[in-house]
Amino acid sequence: MHWNAEGKEICIAYRDGHVIVGGVKGNRLWGKNLGYELSKVAWSPDCRTLLFVTADSQVHTYTREGMRTGTMRLAGAPEGDPAAAGKLDPINAVDWYDGAEGYEDPSAPSLAFAFSSGRLQLCRSTTDDEPVLLESGLDVRQVVWNCAGTVLAVAGVSQRGRQAGAASGGGGLLPGAGPATGGIPEAGSPSVV
Repeated sequence: MHWNAEGKEICIAYRDGHVIVGGVKGNRLWGKNLGYELSKVAWSPDCRTLLFVTADSQVHTYTREGMRTGTMRLAGAPEGDPAAAGKLDPINAVDWYDGAEGYEDPSAPSLAFAFSSGRLQLCRSTTDDEPVLLESGLDVRQVVWNCAGTVLAVAGVSQRGRQAGAASGGGGLLPGAGPATGGIPEAGSPSVV
């Protein structure tokens, strides 16, 4: 479930594909079965678009009134893995900077997807043809933009620790991925510090 940036509408998405959008006064604005097994929902900063993430890592876009507008292109499959061709890793987290503090650079990424493989995809819009792709080295559990949309916090479990059977945690801040720097880290810089 997710409130819109204005705090006036909430979207409740059920795993079985049923969705209800309601107002802050308790009124139901619309409801329907989307026909997908859902795992996550997010509102756009302008409160006009809803993202529905499915269990098979598809991201479908809808208007606030419930009309389907498309499917996002994602690049979540690990590179160089022929077995993963055409398959996406599970999406563990999604966060869309709400724009409350404005945008230092409107062309910088503000929508973040985190895949179970540790890959992060940072998008400028739902139709971004050149998203920023980063490897975190974590089994990411959560991503959250700071209040200015200039830093993305990434939390998860170290993939090395998990493989070794250790119960180690990890996380970090992703500098250079927010509007202040145009969203693209310099070549050779670490993706998570």
